[in-house]
Amino acid sequence: MSNHVPPEDNNHKQELFLEQKKRLAAYQNRISAGRYHSVILRPDGIAVTVGKYDNGTLGVASWRNVVAISAGEWLTAGLTKNGSVVAAGNFDPDTEPALQDLLDGRGGINDAVSDWNSITAISAGRNHIVGLKEDGTVVAEGINDKGQCNVSGWYDIVEVSAGFGRTIGLKSDGTVVSAGFNESDRQIISGLHGVSAVSVKTNVWFYAEGWKYISKGKINQFSGDLAARWKDVVMVSDGNGFAVGLKADGTAVAVGPNKYEECDVFDWCDIVAVSAGYTHTLGLKADGSVVATGSNQHYQCEVSEEQRVKRWKDQGACKYCGGQLKETIYFKCKSCGKKYVSPW
Repeated sequence: MSNHVPPEDNNHKQELFLEQKKRLAAYQNRISAGRYHSVILRPDGIAVTVGKYDNGTLGVASWRNVVAISAGEWLTAGLTKNGSVVAAGNFDPDTEPALQDLLDGRGGINDAVSDWNSITAISAGRNHIVGLKEDGTVVAEGINDKGQCNVSGWYDIVEVSAGFGRTIGLKSDGTVVSAGFNESDRQIISGLHGVSAVSVKTNVWFYAEGWKYISKGKINQFSGDLAARWKDVVMVSDGNGFAVGLKADGTAVAVGPNKYEECDVFDWCDIVAVSAGYTHTLGLKADGSVVATGSNQHYQCEVSEEQRVKRWKDQGACKYCGGQLKETIYFKCKSCGKKYVSPW
């Protein structure tokens, strides 16, 4: 029996995928998992962070009117309602901006993106940030050691994704452009067509008549039980050696080594967005709550409001004067007024 799929069946499958992608688009940028931190975008446009305060990654206290967030390795980026971009952290992990500057929205990588405008989407990579503009062009800032920021000639782009020293862009005609890859992967990516979605961190995931990924210089696709398990996946988030998929029925699937239980998502339900980090995974539920699995070494999986409140209450006292801490968007001592991005 032939395994050939009639073109009309593929066209119908593509239409259904695009409908689901459009339905979930509003949720996709409300959670983001970084290396040791997690970022959650509240409905009121305020970003909340948990995890390790590495190079200012948690310094989002002054952000307002945010409509999308993206977490990288040492950085966090936010897209505002007016098309400008805010950022916290640092491109270079060997330097760290002053805490007070970050709380006040100054210094660090925020200065690098302060003149961006007319941005419609953002993606934070390991040490660079990419922005998609209204006119389909792309801007990038950060470390460019692999050429990952060489995007100035891109046009007609509808989607961007930044990863480990690499960037990909999906064009309106279904082809894909790339920056920062080796020659073998660049040739494979340039030959893609009929693509409807992309995601990159370590591997390149793309949707073209089903989900496929580029690894070790070739295009791979699931077969057998894995193919059945990944059927009807409408969103993929690539992580550090693993990937998480969101299915049309609100459940999730994952593939990878699962060393830190980052792939333990199979009992999740009512999910509308997923984000794969380095050793942990986040899921946004339809009711607005967030679930997490994987390494919690730096409390990056303590994403519920109850967990956050308990964590700062457990801290107890200001490390400067011993006064009582008060949580607003950041943590502030009621006595001396010192501000903390996080109390732990």
